[in-house]
Amino acid sequence: MTFEEVFKKYYRSLVLYATSLIGEEELAEDIVQNLFVKLWNSKLFSSIGSHQSYLYNATRNACIDYKRLKKNQLFLAGSDMDQRTGDPFEDEQENNTEEERIANLYKIIDSFPPKCKEVFFKVCIENKSYAEAALLLGISTSMVKKQVVKAYKLIREKYPYFS
Repeated sequence: MTFEEVFKKYYRSLVLYATSLIGEEELAEDIVQNLFVKLWNSKLFSSIGSHQSYLYNATRNACIDYKRLKKNQLFLAGSDMDQRTGDPFEDEQENNTEEERIANLYKIIDSFPPKCKEVFFKVCIENKSYAEAALLLGISTSMVKKQVVKAYKLIREKYPYFS
């Protein structure tokens, strides 16, 4: 099949699939279009055995990445901060501006061990997959996962508003 034939055959069903995962059709269309652009630019198209399974897996992964990025942006913007109650730290937190909360979070991140900080930024800030981060940093995927878990644990210990 040519690229155009694959696009015509799968585009609409991939958009519906992505919409079911993220709930917004326009955003789903953007995700699927970006997927096809990446596929076109990567020149991997001809080496893909099963276009259908590859496209659905790639769409699912792109939707997961989008959700992860959105969650991280919401967290960094402090939108989850004010929803907890009953914590003595809450009054102090409510008096802080969004910029102060973000600055406090970055201070915590700066205190991470170097490898942990590097992995955290690749995965959670730059929105790289574990595999991409592992490749970029020259470490195993399991080490990336361990470092991300460690980073979130450190944040939870030092920043009680992290969920």
